[in-house]
Parts: sequence; C-alpha cells; structure tokens
Amino acid sequence: MYKSIKMQKKYLYVYVLIILISSTSYLILNVKDNESPTNKALTLEQVYKLSFEKAQSWDGQALLANISSFDRADIDSYRDVVNGKRRFWNVVFNSPKVNKSYLLTIEDGKIVDEKVVDEEISIIELLEIDNFKFDSLYMLKKAKKLYKLDPGKGWANGYHFTLRKINNKPIITIIGEDSKGYFSRVHFDLNTGDVEVAEHKIPVGGILYLEDKKIALNPNNSALVFNISMSPYFSEDKTIIASTIVDPLTPNAHYQLFLTKDGGYNWKLLDFKANSNKVYFSNNYRVDNKIYAVTMDNIYISQNSGTSWDALLKDSVEIVDAYNIGSTFAVLSREKLFISSDNGDSWKVIDIPENTWRVKIKPDGTLFIVSVTEIYKSVDGKWINVENPCGDDLLDLEIVNNDLICYSQKSIAILNGNTEKWKVIPNTLGQIKEVYKDLVSNTLYIIYDNKTVFILNVGGVSIDKVVIPEDIKDENISFISGSKDSMYYGTTISSSWELLKTKQ
Repeated sequence: MYKSIKMQKKYLYVYVLIILISSTSYLILNVKDNESPTNKALTLEQVYKLSFEKAQSWDGQALLANISSFDRADIDSYRDVVNGKRRFWNVVFNSPKVNKSYLLTIEDGKIVDEKVVDEEISIIELLEIDNFKFDSLYMLKKAKKLYKLDPGKGWANGYHFTLRKINNKPIITIIGEDSKGYFSRVHFDLNTGDVEVAEHKIPVGGILYLEDKKIALNPNNSALVFNISMSPYFSEDKTIIASTIVDPLTPNAHYQLFLTKDGGYNWKLLDFKANSNKVYFSNNYRVDNKIYAVTMDNIYISQNSGTSWDALLKDSVEIVDAYNIGSTFAVLSREKLFISSDNGDSWKVIDIPENTWRVKIKPDGTLFIVSVTEIYKSVDGKWINVENPCGDDLLDLEIVNNDLICYSQKSIAILNGNTEKWKVIPNTLGQIKEVYKDLVSNTLYIIYDNKTVFILNVGGVSIDKVVIPEDIKDENISFISGSKDSMYYGTTISSSWELLKTKQ
C-alpha cells in the first residue's frame, strides 16, 4: 500500500537516525526489499534450494520436474511482483525409480504443503541442476531490457516465473505482458542466459468482410467481430449491428456493439458494453426502431435504434441461450425457461429438464429445448422426448420455415413440420463445425472443419457449395449473411503465438 506523505517523512527520520547510530546496513536492505518476517518473497534459485533439500529427504534420487510461481487471489501482493521474486510457489520433484512425484507448496519462504502422488515422468524431462548460473532476478532485468516486458494485470498480478526442461534444456520462463497488454513469455537457457524464444499471444480472426473487402469498425481495427445482425429491411435501410470484442487478450478487453446504416462503410459505436452475441431487430423495425440485445444475465431493449437501453427482465438470471421469433422471446437459464409473447412486457416461467442448453421456437409457437443428448418438445405444458437421430454428440437445433434441423459433427437430420418424420442427410463432406442460420435470407449454412461451406436447401433435397471469395477461402468462416449482391463473411476469433520483437 502507498504510505501518506506524513508517514513517509516519519519513516525517513527513523532511517536517518539508524544510519547515524549504526554502521550496519541490514535494516536498510530489509526496507529496500520491502520484506518482513511474514511476507517473504523468494527467487527461483532460493525456491529450488529450499525445496531440493526437502525432496532429498523424501527420496535421494528425486529430480526436479518443474517450479512455477502463482498468485493468491485472497492476498494482495506487494513489491515481489516486479523485482524477480514471488511469495507463492509450487514445486514438483519426481523419482523415476518409483514413479512418484513429490509436490510442495511454498508461501512466504516456508513449505506449507507437501504430498506424494503416483506419476510417471520420463527421466529425460527431469532436471539435475548443479548450480544456478542465472537467477530470476537477472533474467527479469534482461527480459525487461530486451523486450520491455511489463508485469501482468488482470489475468495475473505482476511477473511470474517457471523452471522446467524444454527441448532438453533447463529453461527459465519470465511471464508478463507486452506494451499492448498481450500475454507474453521469454524463455532463457538457465546455463547460458541466452534467449531461446520470446513470444506473445495475439488475437487473430474476427474480421468482417463484404465480399472480399475487409471492413474496419473502428480506426485502429481493435474491434473483432464475432456476429452480425441485419435489419429485416436490410435491402432498404442497409442497417447492421456488429457484436464485437475490443482489445481481446488484454486487460482492457471489453464488448461493444457497432451500428451501420450504409451496409458497413460507416459505423457508430453504441452505448452498450455488455457481452451480447445475439441481437434481434423488431419485425417492425422501420416503424418502431426497436432492437433487442441478449447478454449473459438479461435482455435489453432499445426503442431508439440503439441510443439507449432498458432491461426487460426484472431480475438478472444466468442466461444459457435465447431465441426470438416475432413478438415471442424465450430465455433459457440453467434452471428455468422464461417466455414472453408480448415483446418482453410480461414473462411466464416454466420448469425444464436438467442440463438443457439450447431453446428454439417454431413459427407455430412450439417450444423445443436441447440437452447434450436429448431433444424435448413442449406439449400441453409438458416436456416430451423427441427422437434424436443425431446421436450423443448433438450440437444444436435450427428451425427453417416449419422444419426442425438437428446436427452433430457427423450428421444432419431434418424433422418435416408436416409429416413429423426425420430425414437424415448423408454427410460425406467432412466434420461439421457449425450450422449457421442467416435470419435475413432464412438460409442454413453448413460450415465444415475443412473450411468449406454449403447451403442446405429447403427440405434437405440438396446441398450447394458456397463459393467463398478467393482472398478469404483459406480463413475459418464463422458466419455468413446477406444476399447475392451483398454477402458478408466473418472469420473465427482465435489466438496465435508470435515472436516478440526486441525493444527498439
């Protein structure tokens, strides 16, 4: 904690008095390191020496598997987060002769927990250390000098340190953030002090395309798109809302909605920062200007095209899924289903089977919910099991016209709304990653893991391959929306390790 100016002056007088009275520097050094008998941070070398002695008393042939620092969420850290020391450590030694590991936890310079577990680790993965030529103090200074490595924030408190064998070398890893806040790590050879590799995890994908042209939503392209919603009158008003995450993989990551009224050339940031991966326009949007946004704990309505928002649910709930058709909303929580048939003005609460995670509504008002292995249909206020031809790896349901479509990674089946009979569609094209329904065109796109996309035609009579623009055909597509004249494509958001550049 930062001291007040008055307290700092008081301590300064004490330090001066100590210097005048005694030639010893012990207390001065102790203040500099900001350590106390109860808060004692250790370097990697100190942790190894403390734990090695204990491990040898357990088994004289024990070798080091790994050392790693960790945070305690219930305890505030202090200066050790930036000076190459940590208060809390986990250490693993292993004895290959008995295939057992010795696990130790160190807090404030003391071993506070130890246990033995059965674990087979190859001897080539274990470390036999004669001496520490380079400790975490030195390695941290070098990482900061070379790469301007900053302490972690949010995902961690400060720098963290690990020691383990990688590619048959003893590697000390310094973990922190780069200048943009991306998770970064620098691997050093313990014996030489040389950098083996320095890398950071950066976001990739999340790009919105209009045909083959990239669309930028904000000036620095920091908003990655994970879904879009089009006005039911898109051909006339060219209105789209994009659900985005801004500055992902950084402590500043946050969700935002952007709106365009010219098909994506100009965007307006909406005053809505919650995570909303489902946005619905009113069927009468051009008259009432109503937009609905589903978050993780509520549904919000805007009656002025996104300028302001109000919650529809009186109390927040943990929302698992939501669905909208016309004036009817279904909100699925872990324990209940909330139904509104008047655009959210009033709600009916319904009990549901366990472990359900998807909800759909047919145009005739019939409710369907899905668990991992079961499909349920609401009949006269009761949930009735529906045959599941897609098996135990059921991924989701979709509704096109009055037909119900279920799909897994291996198969697709269509329940005819008139005959109530299933038709299984043979799948010889690869593993299905996702089935995406474009609400504007009422088109069902099948996205395969081999990056091909097909349209499932009405009734499942045939599937037609979608011709993806040349510049993005090798991208992982997550959604497609629009018409022949204006096709929008979104790429899947993921992450990638890339090399860190040395500080200029």
